[in-house]
Amino acid sequence: MGTPNSTPDPAEIPALHEEFDDPKHTLPPAAPIIVAILAVGLVLALAAWMLRSKPVVQGGIDDVFAVEVPNVHSSLVAVQVHLKNSSGKPLVLREAVVTARGGWGESSDTGAAGVDFPRYAAAFPDLKPHLGAPLLRESRFAPDAEVKGTILVALPLTRADFEARKDLSVTLNFYDYPAVELRK
Repeated sequence: MGTPNSTPDPAEIPALHEEFDDPKHTLPPAAPIIVAILAVGLVLALAAWMLRSKPVVQGGIDDVFAVEVPNVHSSLVAVQVHLKNSSGKPLVLREAVVTARGGWGESSDTGAAGVDFPRYAAAFPDLKPHLGAPLLRESRFAPDAEVKGTILVALPLTRADFEARKDLSVTLNFYDYPAVELRK
């Protein structure tokens, strides 16, 4: 610069249109930021897809049959299911719960013990053709194994109420895995 009383050199004074607080001087270029955001989004989406929760069991409800217990306002319900262990690891069934929903509300019960199946089949001959192999607590399923079984429950409903149900579900609770619900 020159002396204090001299006129300043125009090359040393910043032009007014080049203020340092405009986006051109304070923000980085937009293209690399957009590319970085897209790359991070892609990595997060890929990680979410790879780490997503996969069902441990696939299957469905094959048959449902109810027989009314006389003078008790209750029905025995046999639910036949088919299952496939798709977890890649052995599974152990903690319990199976059958739930019926209708105009009366909701009613549920856990499956009966397998040793009771012959006794129920003898007492209710109509039930016998619908009783397959029992699906028992503590049943073990090998990886990729396909299993068919019957869950027998007692619900505090008449057979007519049960037949008028709106929904039926079977909830399978396994050790160390989330519950799986089958609906019909």
